[in-house]
Amino acid sequence: MRIGTYNVFGLTGCPAAEAVEAIGAPGSDSNSTHFAEVFSSLDCDILALQEGVAVRTMQSIAGRMQCYLATFPSPCD
Repeated sequence: MRIGTYNVFGLTGCPAAEAVEAIGAPGSDSNSTHFAEVFSSLDCDILALQEGVAVRTMQSIAGRMQCYLATFPSPCD
């Protein structure tokens, strides 16, 4: 079993000002497509994401990846 972890930095890319032009803003179709491709390329059985992302955005990405999604609220929220 392969477990991957990824600090998504809010799906902004880095540096954010330049990345938004290339991958779109978090929650946009182009951004969701980009990160679905990135996460799929990790080829892991379980993917753990960090750095707060809206559940609807993660649902969109999981749908594009054709996989299940489990979310856990931040203990700080």
